[in-house]
Amino acid sequence: MSASDKVNNGDSLIVLREPEQLLRQVLGDELTVLDLQQTALVPMGENYGSSILKIDVVVKRKPDAAEEKLGLVAKMAPATAFQQEMLNVKASMLKEIYIFKDLIPLYQEMQREVGVAEKDVIDVLPKYYGSRLSLDLSNREEADLDAVLLMENLKCRGYETMDRKTGMDYAHAKMAISKLAEYHALGLALRIKKPEVFAKARELIDIIPFETNTEVFAGMGEQIYQTICSDPRTAIHKDLIKKQLDDNVNFECFYNMDAVEPWLTLSHGDFWVNNIMFKNDNGKPIDIKLIDFQIAYACSPMKDLPYFLTGSLSIETIDHHFEDLLDVYHETLLDTLGTLKCDSAPFAREKFDKQLRYDASNQLYRCMMALKFFTMDAAENSIDLNDLKGTVILSKSSDTYVERLCRMVDKFVEKAWL
Repeated sequence: MSASDKVNNGDSLIVLREPEQLLRQVLGDELTVLDLQQTALVPMGENYGSSILKIDVVVKRKPDAAEEKLGLVAKMAPATAFQQEMLNVKASMLKEIYIFKDLIPLYQEMQREVGVAEKDVIDVLPKYYGSRLSLDLSNREEADLDAVLLMENLKCRGYETMDRKTGMDYAHAKMAISKLAEYHALGLALRIKKPEVFAKARELIDIIPFETNTEVFAGMGEQIYQTICSDPRTAIHKDLIKKQLDDNVNFECFYNMDAVEPWLTLSHGDFWVNNIMFKNDNGKPIDIKLIDFQIAYACSPMKDLPYFLTGSLSIETIDHHFEDLLDVYHETLLDTLGTLKCDSAPFAREKFDKQLRYDASNQLYRCMMALKFFTMDAAENSIDLNDLKGTVILSKSSDTYVERLCRMVDKFVEKAWL
């Protein structure tokens, strides 16, 4: 590998080394790599928790086999000192590796056991091509800069994300929330039908792999409050919002993951536009894939809903289809549980609405903070990942942020989520 193949993504040199070691996990021990090119897949500021590399590789599975070209993505440790300080790379890597290698196959097995047709079995992940915590594959104790999750590059198959500043239209949002409901229902079914397996899954998933640096995020609540007070549409709710900010001064909203029965399942944790990829036909979604499970957690499924519904929808979708999407979610949840031969009575709509109000009640601050990141334009703003406070958190609020913030606050008030 030449020096030009390496990717310097900030403070540390992040480069995929010894790719054969990874690819042989899936493609066989005789595989050889003939050529490999790697570049940063996304620009600085488009991903805050890892380094994402685009890998184009030419391989032969056996000495006499034909050459194959593979388009891959390597998800690796974050590059900057600040990111590395905040993120527990070992915890986040082990969690995602488990979801790719074990959890989704478990869900697929449960569906096949009850006779779900193969075309309807959940298939939401990019194809897995290998993983490790370090170059020493026997190491399960420490993660270093060679830690990697290797997967297919979905863009090579025509998948793409929506515009995160604009948000999703109804058709895409409907497909996304339906798939989220199916994913949540499978977690509920795993807990109900295979409690020992669910308990084992929690050992890896019930770890929050980051620390919210209070010094870095100091001042964000005050800036949000000033934005709220400066717009008459949101200023009328300033007292309710001030209480939310005061109640979450130490970012309790990030850590409040109550294991509430009977709703306990495995969440996605970061279900927003950039982590949802669609294949489209003439602008209409025909398939969906989900990525980035670093902050998945065992908790109520409704923890994912306010975050998605108020942070990832277009204004038109929020204004005209918010209730429709809640209906779609709940109907899909019950349908999936029924297919899996689980009693759906504990998850009736009245109980769902009550639990959603409870779960959403302290999430506004988290959603407002996230929206600032969602609406930042990495191309137009000079985002310094070692100075998130100056370049993102305390940066001037864009018109897009203010407009979508108004809709977010309106929905929290309207739904009695405050």
